[in-house]
Amino acid sequence: MLVRELFKEDIEICANIFIDAYSKEPWNENHDFEKVKVFLNKFTSGNTYIGWVILKKGQIAGFVVGVIIPSIGKDYFRIEDICIRPDMQRKGIGGELIKKITFELRDRNIDCIILNTIKGFPAYRFYLMNGFSEIESSSTMFLEL
Repeated sequence: MLVRELFKEDIEICANIFIDAYSKEPWNENHDFEKVKVFLNKFTSGNTYIGWVILKKGQIAGFVVGVIIPSIGKDYFRIEDICIRPDMQRKGIGGELIKKITFELRDRNIDCIILNTIKGFPAYRFYLMNGFSEIESSSTMFLEL
């Protein structure tokens, strides 16, 4: 499997993967195609927004997008979304994508990867199985504007 940077030409395919993945259990969400495209386009700008796609047999099987966060010392990467085509989930593709981007991020002198997920959801177990650990001293906070 090949992992490469997300390009503008990939946006429509990735938007369809996003909509398809999030329409299934446990999320059952409905997303507007145009809004998803606008969201994903932000991650093709380079700089601190970045994304990668994973290809299987030349076809996009999934993607990850996130933000490089500047920090004193080394920067870190925050995953905003990772989506694998529902028909390709549970086949090691997501794990392979995580593994490959860790090499890319190390080359960019990134210190670590962080993310938020919901306990009890399949994604939570996926991240634990792929080497992530929970930060016991941390809590996700929210302020509506």
